[in-house]
Amino acid sequence: MKICWILTKAKFNICTGNRIYTDTLLSYSYKEDEWMGFKFNEIDELVILGCKASTNEFEGKFYCFPPGTKITIIGPYEKYQKESGVLDRLRNIFLFVKEIIANRKKFYNIDFCFASYFEYLAFIIFGLKIIGTKAKIITNVIGDYPTWNYAKHKNLFFKWYLLTHQKICQWASDEVWFISDYLQKLYGNGQKNEFVIHNSPISEKQIGGPKGLTSDTITLVFVGRFEAEKSPQTVFYAADILKKRGVKIVLKIVGSGSLTNEIKNLARDLNLMEETEFYGRVYNRKKIFELFRGAHFFIFPSLHGEGFPFVTMEAMSQGVVIVTTPSGGVPEIIIDGKTGILVSRIDDNDSAEEISKEIADAIYHLIVYPELYAKISALAVERAKELTIEKFGIVQRRHIQDLLRHPLF
Repeated sequence: MKICWILTKAKFNICTGNRIYTDTLLSYSYKEDEWMGFKFNEIDELVILGCKASTNEFEGKFYCFPPGTKITIIGPYEKYQKESGVLDRLRNIFLFVKEIIANRKKFYNIDFCFASYFEYLAFIIFGLKIIGTKAKIITNVIGDYPTWNYAKHKNLFFKWYLLTHQKICQWASDEVWFISDYLQKLYGNGQKNEFVIHNSPISEKQIGGPKGLTSDTITLVFVGRFEAEKSPQTVFYAADILKKRGVKIVLKIVGSGSLTNEIKNLARDLNLMEETEFYGRVYNRKKIFELFRGAHFFIFPSLHGEGFPFVTMEAMSQGVVIVTTPSGGVPEIIIDGKTGILVSRIDDNDSAEEISKEIADAIYHLIVYPELYAKISALAVERAKELTIEKFGIVQRRHIQDLLRHPLF
């Protein structure tokens, strides 16, 4: 099988031993030797449409392919990639389309291309169409980007552009995958080539056991970007409320972003620095699982754009009780009161302080009733067993095989 991964916002290097070094997780590849139900040794040729790294001096991950797999990286060097404005984005589009045309022979024998939706994917797809590739194209919609971009920038034109552009991508693709029912209902066109195809970051062997509240100290974890749509401030306001109620807490905070300084200042203002451990951005997934194994609660106060958040499944797999907002596809994973706790519907008018009180109340209630905590933890683990790579990989593989054998259009 010959495939093309389209990951234009990531950087790659091919190292000795047919290893790919990248700063991102390859789309739908959370196992060391498998992608969407296909073993790496089933892939004869891999073309990566992404940025060439100028150096290996960056945090990332290795993927090891068999010696017989032919690997090519097509795209500009990452040092030329900038996204500070419209002109930069137009330049990026030009650079990638130029690379596609210059390397067009590499795409002639590709069986299919796979890309998660991003803001200039349509130009990449049309670039592939222009050179006459026969490859089937799958666009994967993984987030509610028009909504959270508008919430962040309040730019109606950019929201219209994203909505229109996404529709064009869906129209130009052979198949469209939505990672959750929520996203299909929101952006589906009612076409027969649209499918809800879930994915997961957890394998069966990574699933742990349930836990109870046997410690005097409660460990709260947050994993996410320090950006407005993730509302990391909420975690600290909730922790402050619990501390004032006499609960001994430890905060373990994983992430980075534009709000980093604001978050650390907030922790200092609330006198929570002594209780808080900041880990920054963590690429090592084993470290994430290690943090969850030692945690009691995972707070996920996201406001916008969640498709089918993987980090919730990682937490559930270790028996951590999740207290979360019902953003996007979250309710498809968490069953309120059974496999986790969903706080009330949130919108732009809700402040972090308002949401944090409800989160703190939910956590405090489970501290008071530890038998309820243990029950939810056990059900969370059972739910995680239904959401594994192995189960979803079977579906993903079948869809790709059916598309190549029996195209819908």
